[in-house]
Amino acid sequence: MIIVDDMIDSGRSIHRSVAELSRRGARRVLGYATHAVFSDGCLDRLVAADALAHLVVTDTIPLRLPHAHPLRPKLTVLSVAPVLAHTIAGLAGMPAPHVDAHAPTFPMHIHMHGVSAEMRDMQL
Repeated sequence: MIIVDDMIDSGRSIHRSVAELSRRGARRVLGYATHAVFSDGCLDRLVAADALAHLVVTDTIPLRLPHAHPLRPKLTVLSVAPVLAHTIAGLAGMPAPHVDAHAPTFPMHIHMHGVSAEMRDMQL
């Protein structure tokens, strides 16, 4: 199952959604959110969401998460810089800038670099 949201602030919504999907038989849930606010208590809720197999967020808000934090193995943070660079260049009538070949260059581009093989190969 897949959950898509604009932001994760308290983590209550995604925690409740993962719990409900799990109760209904989902073995794994993938979470996607643009803004990782992660206010107080959020990280504990995300860690407690056992069926949450992987969480993908962007770097629109600086993320301060210790490397040893239990959420780290199932978290991917994608940069919005290439999308912004291409959009700004397009609006200014400039050619698209050169960006890292492994970074998404269009908002709808599906980017799997840096994602675990388990996630890429996951049967939903």
